[in-house]
Amino acid sequence: MDSYSQLMQIYRENVMLMSIGKVLSWDRYTVLPPAAESRRGEQQALLAQLMHRKLNSRKVGSLLDELESSDIYESLTPVQKRNVYLIRIEHEKKTKVPDDLVGRLVKQRAIANRAREKALASEDWSLFEPEFVKLFSIHCELAEHVVEILDTDNLYDVSIEKFDHGMRTTHISSAFDELRSSLPQMIREYSAMCVGNRKDFLSRPVEQRDQIRIVKKLASFIGYDLSSDEAYGRIGEGIHPVTIGVYNDVRILLNYKEDNLFRSCISFLHEAGHSLYNRNINEEWWYLPVGSKCSVTVSEAQARFTENLIGRSPEFMEYYLPLVNDVTHGVFEDVTPSEFARAVNQVKPEPIRVISDEISYNMHIIIRFEIERGLFDGEIEASEIPQVWSELFEEYLGIEVDNDAIGPLQDIHWGLGMFGYFPTYALGNLVAAQLAEAMTDDIPNWRDEIREGEASAVMNWMDRNVHKKGCLYDTPELLQQVTGTELSSDSYINYIDSKFSELYK
Repeated sequence: MDSYSQLMQIYRENVMLMSIGKVLSWDRYTVLPPAAESRRGEQQALLAQLMHRKLNSRKVGSLLDELESSDIYESLTPVQKRNVYLIRIEHEKKTKVPDDLVGRLVKQRAIANRAREKALASEDWSLFEPEFVKLFSIHCELAEHVVEILDTDNLYDVSIEKFDHGMRTTHISSAFDELRSSLPQMIREYSAMCVGNRKDFLSRPVEQRDQIRIVKKLASFIGYDLSSDEAYGRIGEGIHPVTIGVYNDVRILLNYKEDNLFRSCISFLHEAGHSLYNRNINEEWWYLPVGSKCSVTVSEAQARFTENLIGRSPEFMEYYLPLVNDVTHGVFEDVTPSEFARAVNQVKPEPIRVISDEISYNMHIIIRFEIERGLFDGEIEASEIPQVWSELFEEYLGIEVDNDAIGPLQDIHWGLGMFGYFPTYALGNLVAAQLAEAMTDDIPNWRDEIREGEASAVMNWMDRNVHKKGCLYDTPELLQQVTGTELSSDSYINYIDSKFSELYK
């Protein structure tokens, strides 16, 4: 077996270990008894160690060196060279970081997350701050080991790189500056237009069994296969909506509330966006580095597209409302599609990110990005985070944040050391709008097709232009190839302005 084949075999084994971990996670979220929780944690920790050792091994380093210095490399295809490049980057990152630092990071994440949970219950940032400082310090120490191989001197770039290879703080700052100059005024205008709109009907009870029937119909609509002989999907019930798995085993967990049918449905559409991306990657690339998603940003763009550009669109409501009324025997028979669309698109700034409206959500992310950037630049101290948080929410959204529980303690991310993850949420919105604009050039009437309950042309376009390309390109290159443009907020601003001005004209 030549050096390239050996390298790919090692990587394949690594992906297989990851897929085992996904099954263990599904089991953990659905049926694992409480007494088995600690043992499951040990099992998953062992898998993580085995995966780390595989890509961190001297064998991988030797194969890379041998391959890159031999005539074999020049004979490789562009896809094969991309595979080698991606493994080289991952190997270099892992070998630069001392094992003891990795151990300290894992341990401090657990300690910090428990501290955040206690602080959240007490609504007091100061109870979390000491452990947050330790976690952030370790994170910076780790970044200092890696920064030299990423062609940057910004430690925040190392954090961003984990979730979006090739993305940099400067790219994000530029896009977010454009949003910051436009969105606050739009939020004020559209929130004023929303006053007095009906939305009380959204809480009408719908039994869980009927919600499940509706979600299954939406699965058929969006192309998530639950029932054919080659079905790859399964929908279970958990505390939080999440997608688990890749390739031919992609599962979704939902959390049903009988007084909030639309939340169940929109959560499904969001997760279906992730799931279809994970499923539809070129089958010839499965278990290879290129056989993964381009980035968290692009995956989030897929989810935001199916959630917002489809699931919250006025056109979708003309298909969705009759479907729901048919299953529920008319629970919304007195509501028009236009009324329903306005109800689920209410613009009203809230302090909690996960319940914020489609427009305000981006300002939540920008605030978190600015705080993270300030931390890495040394312009903000951990003790100042609650104050800075409150000031930015007042400035950007006109909201007074009166306790830390609905302030910087509300998200799990900082307790787990997931610095650099937040930007992917808003970037996903921007990329989704750019993709939709490009798709409109190819399928001008796609919104009319959604109105008729037909999403196959839309999802096939995403499959061809995004899903099948896996990780062959970084986010900027993929955007340039598919849309002919660089990352920008222009398409998103145009989409928001067009949608909401039409809704509230």
